[in-house]
Amino acid sequence: MGRCGRAAPACPRPAHSDLRLPATGPTFKAAPPPDPCVEPLVLPPLPGRPQVRVVEVLATGGSGGAQEHLYSLLSRLDRSRFEPSVVLLSPGPTTRKIARLGVFVLVLDEPDDATAVGALAAYMAGIRPDVIHNHMYRAELVGTRAATGLAEVGLPRPYVVSTVHSSRVRSAEDRAQLRLLTPKMDQLIAVGRPNRSPGGADLQRSRP
Repeated sequence: MGRCGRAAPACPRPAHSDLRLPATGPTFKAAPPPDPCVEPLVLPPLPGRPQVRVVEVLATGGSGGAQEHLYSLLSRLDRSRFEPSVVLLSPGPTTRKIARLGVFVLVLDEPDDATAVGALAAYMAGIRPDVIHNHMYRAELVGTRAATGLAEVGLPRPYVVSTVHSSRVRSAEDRAQLRLLTPKMDQLIAVGRPNRSPGGADLQRSRP
């Protein structure tokens, strides 16, 4: 304080200073490198239809868990958004059960896979589905081949979705077929964790 109660003048600040304060702004971590094992799928947009047209392909029309799964899916499907139809690769009681839901059912009773692929491709060429959804091993093979066959002749290829209802640990020939066709599928759905894990084994516990 000065004599008259006034505050003493502050010391003048230098016009220039060599003092450099460290930057205190936020720090950002570099983005991780891309995973070479994951390639994003580039898919065409769905057409502007009011409903998504879906073909459900089931390996057999018999009774079992996959059939009940599909029946439950169809019975709860929003028909204002989806237009489903079902293709069975063999006949059975599921045909009538699903038909009672008001869903069109086509039975392709063709034991030869190549003939079944051609018949399914012809059906899809007529209705132009947006999605094909395969259930069980034989449906994965026939449905995926039929979808890729459409693209090979210049027709729109539907999105390929496959639900794995049981273990994919099969014969060497079956595994070779799955290894060839799985990259052509756009989405795999596993109904349980054992199906999602390779061979149904917990890799964390099995690791040496």
